[in-house]
Amino acid sequence: MFTVECVLTVGGLMAAWLRYLVSRLRRSRPDLAIGSPLMVGVIARVLVAVLLSALIPAARGTDEQAFLGEARALLDGSFWAPQSIHSLTSTFQVWVFAQELRIPDFPEFAMRLVQIGLALTGLVLLVAAVHDLAGRRASIIAAWVVMLEPSSLFFSGLLHKESFMLLGAGIVVSGGTRLWLGRRGSGLMIMLVGAVITAATRPYAGGLLLAAVAAIAAHGAITRRGPLERRSLALVASLGVIAVIATPSVLQRTSDERLQTKLQTSQNANSEDSSNLALAPIDFSSRLQVVRNLPLRMRDVIVRPYPWELGSANQRAGLPGTLSAYAAFGLLAVMILRTRRRAMQFAGPVIYAGGALFLAFSLSSGNAGTSFRLRSTVVVLVWCAVIALHHRSQAARDEQRNEALLAGANAEEPAAQLMAPARVA
Repeated sequence: MFTVECVLTVGGLMAAWLRYLVSRLRRSRPDLAIGSPLMVGVIARVLVAVLLSALIPAARGTDEQAFLGEARALLDGSFWAPQSIHSLTSTFQVWVFAQELRIPDFPEFAMRLVQIGLALTGLVLLVAAVHDLAGRRASIIAAWVVMLEPSSLFFSGLLHKESFMLLGAGIVVSGGTRLWLGRRGSGLMIMLVGAVITAATRPYAGGLLLAAVAAIAAHGAITRRGPLERRSLALVASLGVIAVIATPSVLQRTSDERLQTKLQTSQNANSEDSSNLALAPIDFSSRLQVVRNLPLRMRDVIVRPYPWELGSANQRAGLPGTLSAYAAFGLLAVMILRTRRRAMQFAGPVIYAGGALFLAFSLSSGNAGTSFRLRSTVVVLVWCAVIALHHRSQAARDEQRNEALLAGANAEEPAAQLMAPARVA
């Protein structure tokens, strides 16, 4: 009975929070219509969580139990214990799991509902950003796509890092879009909150996402005109100061010694992996080698695992997610070729955030199975970028066509007046 009460309570709180979030977003977006796709997304994720919990628990992998073990170890100390603070800043998901486990006999399925709520919060914020960038119709399509995207659907209910990554990415894109469109200055603070959540979950990804925050703010400030010009110049100056302060840390973290002891050691460990999803180790021992070899790993993150590499039932279950990634990245390439220089204008915050996470995951991936999980957040961002680019480019073409028709009509009107017979008094 206690388990049922916990599940119903957490489920009710999740539903109430999502309803409040959507209603709050609708205050400034009255035509935001994502109720139906959001409801379908909730139901689908709960069903997947039930399926993974009761029928095929092996599909969850071993990382869940490892994280839960680390969370239980934190229960031996106080909330302010050094190990708890370290977990809060470096393995945020473990810290959250530990706080949930402090409730005696807190059921695992209720923890999964919390993860689903976090993931859906990030997705709703992404859909709202697409609405602001490309309009109502684009947001409706984006809502259906991200709510039913296979890899996001699968990983949202796992006790892992992916829900926190979706949440962080959604917050960054939401704040970045606000800043991009010249709205309130709170956009920068919102982006920093998302970057902090990401950095506390995956520090290496958070660092690159923080760089994306700076890029969004600087790009938006430089391209902005009118009465906000002075504020934009001040923002650019402040970002320059941040860059000067952060440069020594960046140089230290990317030194040849640090790359060899951290990044290259991880890559060398992959050579001992004899699984069918192992990726060939790549030389990341220096900055030059990173620049030279990173495109090879980026290609692996996009295309691996190939459909014919899937060797078990659990791996074959990920085929829809792989096909979704192929479609998303392929369509993104087409839309960038179509929009060219205007791609950043149309969907800059989404592209910056997705690009930063894509680079981070390309540097850290050494196994196609791991990259499949990491890629799930990027794929959602890529779909949002594709939809925004398509609708913005279509709107731009319609606007140009209307202007051409109006110009033609204006040119014909004087000619018709000249050819008209003179009026007899």
